[in-house]
This record gives sequence, structure tokens and C-alpha cells, in this order.
Amino acid sequence: MSVLATLLFSLSLLAGIIFLILCVATKIQKKIVKPQYSKGLLISVITLFFSFMLVLMFTPTQTETKKESKPKKKVETVTSTPESTDTTTTTDDNSPTEEERINKFVEEAKTVTQDSIGENEQITNIEYNNRDLRVYVDLSQATPDPLTYEDLAISRTSSITDQLLTLKGYLNLWDTITVDFGDIGYIKNPKQNMESNGYGFYFNSANFKLEK
Repeated sequence: MSVLATLLFSLSLLAGIIFLILCVATKIQKKIVKPQYSKGLLISVITLFFSFMLVLMFTPTQTETKKESKPKKKVETVTSTPESTDTTTTTDDNSPTEEERINKFVEEAKTVTQDSIGENEQITNIEYNNRDLRVYVDLSQATPDPLTYEDLAISRTSSITDQLLTLKGYLNLWDTITVDFGDIGYIKNPKQNMESNGYGFYFNSANFKLEK
């Protein structure tokens, strides 16, 4: 609209100037007709006035121009990619703290390992310390024959860790899982020793080493 108003104003101004030039030329020749001159001049003045008003109405003010030219703020969406499919990513203020996740990890570990031992065997406790999940197993009442206690410890380490590795969302909390058999010894399993058979993760018993 501002372009149209400017165009009308320019045409009217040009017409007015041409008309005035013609009037002056006619007056010099003393052939001017007074009524036509007065009417033409009045029409030109009215046209110029309305054109000027149109320009004022449709020309944006400086404030409006600044508002229109002000760039819109970009809304950036940050997408975080977890380091592994097991890593749990939280995005709100109500997300659990690391301590709460560790406590839940220990509780779920206690639940999932209940059926991973045999008769007269007992898991006495599960603790988390310095990124090590430690499972305490009492085999003192077990009868390992024809196996030895060392063989039984290796077998139980396999069954216990198989169950622990089924837990989802805690892989980034631990570096080692240790199964402690008291006087018999303990077997420490680093995370890098994990293997996959297509059904899930496990620790290869060939890497188990009973330490005291």
C-alpha cells in the first residue's frame, strides 16, 4: 500500500506541476480562462492533499519498521545421544539422582539374583562401592561333591553375573562386578570382559580367576 500511495502522490505532483506550467504559459499569452484555472488548481490541490495523506497513512513508522525487522529468536533443540543403548538419559528436574539410581540398582540386583544359587547356598549381601558391585555368597553349608568349592564358586559366579547383566539402565554405574565367597576367595569381572551371544551379555567363565 505504501508503494501505491507514493506512486499516486508522484503522479499527482507531476500533474500539478504540468498544470501550473500550462497556466503560466496561458497567462503570458493572455488567453487564460479564469474558471478553468481555478477549478484545475483546486482539483490539483485536493489531489495532492489526499495523496499526501495516503503516504502518511501507509508509510510504516520507525518503531513498526524496527519491530518488523527484528529477527526472530531461533529455538534450538538439543538432542543428546547416549553412549550406549543401556545408558538412561533424563531430561526433567524430577529425574533421580545418582545415589537414588545406585540404591535402586542394588535393590534390583538383590531381587534378580535370588534364584541364581543352589540348595544350602546363600547370598548374604550386595554392596556398591567405588563403581564396584560386590555380591557376597556363603557356600559354607553347601556340598559341592563331586566338584570342589573352587569349581562351585566359578559356576555360581557365572549364574549370578548372567542375571545381573539382564538389568537395564545401570551399565554406566559400574566398572566391575565382584562375587565374593569369603574364605574361598573372590572373582572380579571387569566390564570390558563382557561378551554377547545374541541373546544378551555374559562373562566368559574362561576369564574367571579366583583370588584371595
